[in-house]
Amino acid sequence: HWQTCAGCVRISYDAALTPSEALELDAAVKAWKLAAGDSLCLSMDMKASAPLSESDRQRIFVKHNDPRAGQSNRTTITFDQSTGQILQVQVEFGASLPVDRQLAAELGRALGLSTGTEGQSAVTPSVNGLTAPGPGDQTTLRAMYGDKPWCSPL
Repeated sequence: HWQTCAGCVRISYDAALTPSEALELDAAVKAWKLAAGDSLCLSMDMKASAPLSESDRQRIFVKHNDPRAGQSNRTTITFDQSTGQILQVQVEFGASLPVDRQLAAELGRALGLSTGTEGQSAVTPSVNGLTAPGPGDQTTLRAMYGDKPWCSPL
């Protein structure tokens, strides 16, 4: 899980993304923001930025996958093992599946979700999969993060 009281989770991307890929990413971020409700703040940077550094916190960085890696998409999560708090995430996507489906799935993983049920969750990417969070994703997000941030007094 992300630490909801630490401010918004910033989502940025590599300069190698095309303008249409950046717009697909923006649409995916908006869909996940809607699914999360008020419990999790996501902030999309609409300009390319530097890759993750060791000291980055509360940040998701999106880039193309290295084609030599042999995978179409991958999410690497750095977290605190004692608390389970997500510190930073790198999302990589490739060319084997539609970009919108890969981004929907990998952003779900970046928020702490795992494999979901086909048709109910966008977290499992497939050629005909969901391009936005499904009802299963919304239920899981609300269970993980609650209706309000954890630091909220009410």
